[in-house]
Amino acid sequence: MSDLKVDAAELSRSSSQFYRIQIQLDIAERVTELGERAGHDGLDSALREFANEWDIEREHLSDKCGKLGLALSEAAGAYTDLESKLVAAITDR
Repeated sequence: MSDLKVDAAELSRSSSQFYRIQIQLDIAERVTELGERAGHDGLDSALREFANEWDIEREHLSDKCGKLGLALSEAAGAYTDLESKLVAAITDR
């Protein structure tokens, strides 16, 4: 049987990274105005379509990043709590 090794600090760092990604996705600006600046109707139409679809997908991706960040944070807390209880059980004997 192999040993399970968990780095709670790494789980916490990963959680923070997912939250930072979520924030960046939430504050990202729309790109619809780029087509107008290019002065080409076809480009403007394509960018508007892309921007509308990207807004929807960006929202989904942001939600998933938030859920992953929460899950990693909870896992880090659970492993830290378990380790503390195991140490206390071993040292209390």
